[in-house]
Amino acid sequence: MPRTPSLLPLLLLASAACYAPPVRLPLPVPFSPIGGATPVPGNGVGASLERAGTIRGPELARGEVMGWGLGVGAGDRIGIWLSNPQTQDQVLETTAHTDVQQIRAKAVLARPLGRRAAFALYVGHAFGNRLVVEEDYVYEPNALPVLVRDTLQNDAVWSWELAAPAEVLLSDPAAGARASIFLGPRVVFMQHDDRVRPDGTFRLTMAGALGGLHISVDRYEFFLEATLAYLPRRAYNGATAGGRVSVMPAVGLIVRVGPPFGW
Repeated sequence: MPRTPSLLPLLLLASAACYAPPVRLPLPVPFSPIGGATPVPGNGVGASLERAGTIRGPELARGEVMGWGLGVGAGDRIGIWLSNPQTQDQVLETTAHTDVQQIRAKAVLARPLGRRAAFALYVGHAFGNRLVVEEDYVYEPNALPVLVRDTLQNDAVWSWELAAPAEVLLSDPAAGARASIFLGPRVVFMQHDDRVRPDGTFRLTMAGALGGLHISVDRYEFFLEATLAYLPRRAYNGATAGGRVSVMPAVGLIVRVGPPFGW
């Protein structure tokens, strides 16, 4: 009878591919796309793919997050989104991820210029944590092995952000493809708690401005935007972090179920 191939080697390979060594990975504070001043979708539900810049950890290092989102809008007035931005790091030929949860809300406050413009208030909140513990056995003569645990990382991060975007329609409101531009102030408040290194615990306020392009075609909404923000200077691990202006690009694609925003 023919022998059945063993699944053990395949399982071992799969486990090795998914295994991430215990290392410290800084948590992100995402500068996710805000999507202008109009709620997308205005009436209905939608799903998004997003890519955006981020500030990571007490080092205030620049990074990138990718993720998905689910949103709902009502009355062309309010929109709420839930998303899961995450980073990707190569660790010993293995891809490791760190992520945060994010909720974003936007409300249209005014429709000036004959309803060819919109002014809105945007609020976002992100939060996450990461605990990494390394375990090893210590062997001594004439004694049983002793399990030793070393906490490599025990971090938590949260952020609140406010923005006041204004968006202006550039094309015909009744056209099948519409384009608009938006800009406005944006400020991000963050807190990072490091339960391993005391100098990794801090609070920071990053203020700046954002601008972008919004294109609506059929059931698709495309956003290309960037935030210019100042990162205050701080000391960490004997070095200086921050003290610079950073550009945080962001791009988003939304597929919506429901009518477009009613300009």
